[in-house]
Amino acid sequence: MKTKFYLLIFALFIFAGTSFAQEKIYTCINEKGERLFSIKAKYVRPFSEGMAEVEKTVLINNKAFTRSGFVDSTGALVIEPKYDEVYKFQFGVAWVKEPGATGFYLINKKGERITSSTWEKVGNFNDGISAVYSPDGKMGFVNRNGKIIAPCEYLGDGFSEGLACLMPYDEQTARYGFMDTTGTVVIPFQFNQAGVTSFENGECRVQINGVTCLINQKGEVIFKPTLTKNTMGFYDGLSASYTTADRGGWGFYNRNNVWVIKPQYDNVNDFSGGLAIVEKAGKFGLIDTLGNFVIPMQYTSLIGNGALDGYFVVELTENGESHYLNHQGKPFTSVAVKFIYPSYGSRFHAFSNPDGKYGYLNIDGTLHIAAQFEKAEPFYENKAWVKGNTESLKLASGRSEAHFVKEYVVGESVFSKKNGMGEFYPATVEQVTELYYLVKFTDETQEWVVFDSLKR
Repeated sequence: MKTKFYLLIFALFIFAGTSFAQEKIYTCINEKGERLFSIKAKYVRPFSEGMAEVEKTVLINNKAFTRSGFVDSTGALVIEPKYDEVYKFQFGVAWVKEPGATGFYLINKKGERITSSTWEKVGNFNDGISAVYSPDGKMGFVNRNGKIIAPCEYLGDGFSEGLACLMPYDEQTARYGFMDTTGTVVIPFQFNQAGVTSFENGECRVQINGVTCLINQKGEVIFKPTLTKNTMGFYDGLSASYTTADRGGWGFYNRNNVWVIKPQYDNVNDFSGGLAIVEKAGKFGLIDTLGNFVIPMQYTSLIGNGALDGYFVVELTENGESHYLNHQGKPFTSVAVKFIYPSYGSRFHAFSNPDGKYGYLNIDGTLHIAAQFEKAEPFYENKAWVKGNTESLKLASGRSEAHFVKEYVVGESVFSKKNGMGEFYPATVEQVTELYYLVKFTDETQEWVVFDSLKR
């Protein structure tokens, strides 16, 4: 279920900035805390399929613009920064939009365009399929090869476990059905309900004659609640449900339609890893699948996913100091922390200490990499971006100082492109600002350039 005040919602922990942000040097490290390479950019994103988006300043006709490209896992800039917007790589492809364009198209990891059409709005790929949208909001689907498998004639959501919940755009009775990845409607448009739904573990919630039931991927009803008119789906063998129209009296029943935890709470979360957050009269606690309290109901705030991250964040008073507890209700870590970020499925948590430095904890709360960075991003694909002084970190095998960038200084002899294009010419750095470098060429001409127009 999706009760809004229990969800641990974190913005993706990245080094985001505005289009006027100063470029910074970011270092990519492995899970051992070893240096792999560094780049200078305004903005970096986590790796996905060995590719990471980087946002850089480029010169075009002596004017500076912010553009996005991609580096690979070695740090090589394999797709030049020339796009206004990009999506992460999934299934070997990524959506990109060029400056001034109104739509997105697909590229492969060589930067080659693989779709002739463009779409004003697109989605992420699930099951190798992405939703695309026409200007009037109608949804269709495109596969990873850029082939249209369903025209923009629907309303609905993306794929999950090979099926997408949708309805014809012009349907007036809001009857939903399911389409497979070939574009075939395999479960007819028959479910009259408030919105889209999706499959999870082979089951999906749909409404039939006012009762929320579970169906399988053949469209067959495999569970119908008798204690209430709703089911939120089964997690750890239990389904959360409420007993009144205003969603009061939350509890949990099993697949035999027997209350295992009687309706008694104002709100609850689904079980995860054998634990669920519950709330009553403004106080929060954590229970196991028998209804026993693991964390007593005494907190004004309790959020997290102990099964995924190993910890929960609690507050004793409103706007009070946050504490981190493990799934036994004991302190999660003995390390001095100000904030701990989710693991996002990795074995480590990025954290900040009271002094504003960043490091990493193991998934059990023990120290992995001491707090020493200005910023630290969670690990994706065994790599993470950090910012700050990293020269004390060990070099990874096969790496050398040649894989790391350093800031240019006034008086340094360099080679520079003119207008950010063409060949490199001998020059000297005359001035350094947040984004630009004034260089003097051997012919005494001067020019403002950006970082990527220079080399040693």
